[in-house]
Amino acid sequence: MIRDILLERLNTQFGEPERTTKKVMAWSITQNFGFVVEVDVPQNGAFANVWLPYPNCNSTTLNIPHLVYPADKGRHSNTYQTAGLHRGEMALKLKISNAEDVELLLQYLTL
Repeated sequence: MIRDILLERLNTQFGEPERTTKKVMAWSITQNFGFVVEVDVPQNGAFANVWLPYPNCNSTTLNIPHLVYPADKGRHSNTYQTAGLHRGEMALKLKISNAEDVELLLQYLTL
């Protein structure tokens, strides 16, 4: 399913995740920027939820369905340990549901 494809591509591009739990895999690209992929929902892997730091004003717009989480709004608790996703920081939750979304995410992460 699409989550498996995404995880395979991320492992190829960024290596093994720095943190793996029953619910998430997390990578850090820089000291201030990381991302998290939920691995427990949905169970069938039909899509993947990816958490990213909220982009600064210089960042490219993502053309992937997403929700903006304000700094004071709760989110998946396993995101907080990742660079740029700490408690009190804004975040994006992306829904990766097809191969095009995977490619767009990888392009964004390698800018």
